[in-house]
Amino acid sequence: MAEPQLVLAEIAGIQHGVFTARQALEQGLSRNSLRAMVTSGWCERLALGLYRVRAAPHTVQQRISTAVLSAGPKAVASRRSALYLWGAPVEVSQRPEVLLPRDRSSSSVLADVQRTNWLPAQHTTVKDGIAVTSPARTIFDLAGSRSRRQLLRDADDLLHREVCTIDELRRVADFVAGRGRPGSQAMADLLAEMTEGYIPSASELEQEFRDLLAANGIEIPRFEANLGAEEWIGRVDAYWDWAALVVELDGRKYHGGLTARDSDRRRDNELMAGGVRVLRFTWRDLKERPGWVLSVLLAALSAHL
Repeated sequence: MAEPQLVLAEIAGIQHGVFTARQALEQGLSRNSLRAMVTSGWCERLALGLYRVRAAPHTVQQRISTAVLSAGPKAVASRRSALYLWGAPVEVSQRPEVLLPRDRSSSSVLADVQRTNWLPAQHTTVKDGIAVTSPARTIFDLAGSRSRRQLLRDADDLLHREVCTIDELRRVADFVAGRGRPGSQAMADLLAEMTEGYIPSASELEQEFRDLLAANGIEIPRFEANLGAEEWIGRVDAYWDWAALVVELDGRKYHGGLTARDSDRRRDNELMAGGVRVLRFTWRDLKERPGWVLSVLLAALSAHL
């Protein structure tokens, strides 16, 4: 393999197996060389000016990279495509969402191209070799198309994993938001919930519990609270200080196996020995028996009044 083709292979490797004709020409390869590479089976043509190395595995990242490169040099992965790159468990469509400045006329059959008047450099970066909107800008762009619950879950996930901060969300909103701009009101509503001391939900299960409390006017507890005075006992999912009541939320599969289960039981015993009551609810409880969860919780809170 000639030196220019070796360099091109490295570029394609960074971009999950895809490259552009412009990148090939920049490495000194001619259009005849490109045609020969296609004929030999080393690569295949995906669209005008876009190629894929045949040996490269098909991945979601490759699909997103293909979409971004097909839309032009200023394109970036956005919305759910960007959310996926930032580690969120979301599905990416066959035509991944891509964002372009409005003054760019590029189009692509391989991407769902969205346009914006506002895409400053600080709102974009590179993740896994792919140009992408920053985590905070990703949340703003999603605000116009996601439900309140979905948007809160998306933001909480990034905040909990420390991928972005509330201050970064506020800065993006201050810069981009405006009258009639899609997502402005939804973003304002989201940030209104993130008051001082806000702790993001660690899981979809915790969000279900938060929603149940809010829908029934129950005082919001401290989430992910550290308990123990002179000696730390552990971190609990939810804690009402005034009622000395802990609620633990156990996932669809009991987290961590026997070792974690034994540790949780020891912690529960230490808490109860110190006068703190512990309730445990599962995913099925919240999804299938929310009325029962509510009645048990209210009874426990009322018993301390």
